[in-house]
This record gives sequence, structure tokens and C-alpha cells, in this order.
Amino acid sequence: MNRLHIIGAIMLAAATFSCKVKGEDESAQLARDTYRIEKNRVDTIHLSKRAFSRETISNGTLKGATKAELRFKGQGLVTSVAVHNGSRVRKGDLIARQESRALELEFERTAQSLEKARLDLYDALIGYGYGRDTTNVPADILSVAKIRSGYAGALNSYKVAQLALENAVLVSPVNGVVANLAVKPHEYSPQTACVVIDDSAFEVEFKVLEGELQNIAVGREVEVSPFAAPAPNYSGTIKEINPFVDDKGQIVVKASIKNRGGKLVEGMNVKVHVKSAVQYLHTVPKSAVVMRDGYDVLFVYNPNTGKAEWRYVDILQSNSTSHVVAANKAKSARLEEGEAVIVSGNLNLAEGSDVEISEN
Repeated sequence: MNRLHIIGAIMLAAATFSCKVKGEDESAQLARDTYRIEKNRVDTIHLSKRAFSRETISNGTLKGATKAELRFKGQGLVTSVAVHNGSRVRKGDLIARQESRALELEFERTAQSLEKARLDLYDALIGYGYGRDTTNVPADILSVAKIRSGYAGALNSYKVAQLALENAVLVSPVNGVVANLAVKPHEYSPQTACVVIDDSAFEVEFKVLEGELQNIAVGREVEVSPFAAPAPNYSGTIKEINPFVDDKGQIVVKASIKNRGGKLVEGMNVKVHVKSAVQYLHTVPKSAVVMRDGYDVLFVYNPNTGKAEWRYVDILQSNSTSHVVAANKAKSARLEEGEAVIVSGNLNLAEGSDVEISEN
């Protein structure tokens, strides 16, 4: 191989190595830049005094505000049942019937006896010098005539027979949904036939500690969310506070809740949030506060350096979504109105981390 060939081979190898190293460096740099962007992309809010609603949180149980426990007045064989568990009924709708043939016969007999007694009453009134029109008959004479004719006793027997016949038919006294149905056709009626619950509104009963009583008042707004389905929330108001502290230092509170959408049911376990008056304080989302060195800190974005800086803070109050914060004086920390508080992407940040504000 001559000298020119050797020089050409060396130059080709150097160029190939240079391109390879350059390509590797560019790929590595791109990977580092991509990693840095993904790791340190954050969202911010401007620190300011925002509306903060103090909350008292408790657990409770739903009970129908209007609930009717239905039972037949007397024992008897059930002949038909018109509903099932979950049936929607309106006031006056049929629930079930008992065997009533004997009651019907008794009612017919008393009706006939009453009619005979009425005729005897008219005869008695004629004997007193009056006609069938009783409007002008003195009360004392009319009373004596009813007793002597047997009309008063016949009327009472008729009403008793009529009531017994009516009691053989079970109807709903309220609008609502049928629950705990216990009656079956061709069986004797149980002590309780069913329960009809007006589920348009519920009462939620919950307990609060006596130290929280200052945040509770009749008429105050509450929000209720079922454990089984945390969303949506149902709004209501406190209607009753029992003025008694039990042996656990708790007080029973009741609130009324509208069953918006019809998803709530009797006995459901719920979480109750009682909201106090709104105050305007330095409020941040709970996600903005993280732990560093055993202390609560906020990260703020410094637009001059593009870096994250932490601020030691004290949490003064909290509700389900937010913290009220103040600068930790023991750490000589400071918070300035309007500075950009990082509220997401802050879990892996450190003092001086490079950050990029999300565009969304």
C-alpha cells in the first residue's frame, strides 16, 4: 500500500469515528434533555388569599325522612300481594289482601241490621211527634230515640264490621319504594308486612366531637357522598343537634338530604362534610405541600433562574382539598404574594432543580 492510500485510510477512519462519537453524543444529550423535561415539568398557581371553607368531616347513615311500617290489623290468610321489593307505590296503592269472605258477610249483616234500626228510629220519632227529618229534633229526644230503637248499637256494629273489612286490604299511606317485604300469598300474615320508604329525601345521622360543636349550627350546609360511590356529592342542611354529649364525647347531629337522581337508599353509609363560613387565606391545594427533611415545604418557581426553590411552611388549617399555609418562622422562611407555587410534578424536586412550566 502506497503512502497516499495509507493517508486516505487514516482520514476515512478518523471521519467515521468522529461522526460516530458526535452521533452518540447528540443521542445521549437528547435523551438527557428529554428525561429532564419529563421529570421536571410542573404546574403552578400564584400564591394569593383564596376562599377557604373550614370543614368538619364525619361518617353517617341514611334514614328515610318519611317511612311507614305496614302491618295487617288482624291475623288472616294472605290471598294476594301486589308488589315486590323495590316496587314504587303512591299513596293509596294496594300492597296486599287477606281472605275477607267472612268479613264481607258480617258487613252485609250489620248493614241490614242498621237499616232495620233506622226504620225503628223513624217510628220512634213519629211517636214523639216528629217525622223522618231529624234536623229539628231536640238532641236529648233524638238520643233517647236512637237508643230505644237500637239504632245507636246497630250503627256501632256496622262501623266495626266496615273497619274490619277495610283492614283486610293493606294500602300504602305514602309515596315511596317498598322494602323488607315479608308477606306471601297463601300464608298467614306476619307481624310486619313491609316498609314503604319515601326516598325523595333522606335524613343523615352523624356524630361530631364536642370540640367541633362550634363549627356546627342548624341550617348550616353539608355535603354527603356515599362510600360506595364517592361522586356525586349530595347537598343538604343541618336540621337538628341533640344537646347531649355521650360517654365518648360525641354529639348526634341530623341533616336532611335531597335524593337527587334517586341513587341513595335506606341504610347507606356516607361521608359527611360540614362546611363553615368561608375565609380568605393563603390557601394552596394539598398536592402543593410535600415533606423534606421532616418538614412541610412548598416549591416555588424562580423565573429568573428557571429553578425550583423550597419554602418551609406551617399548615394552619386543612379541609378535604386544601391547606392554609404560613411561612415557617423557625426556619426563617418567607412567602411572597403572587409568587408561583408548584402544585404538581414536585414529588421528586430538590432545592435548585431545573423546572419547566407546563403550557396547559
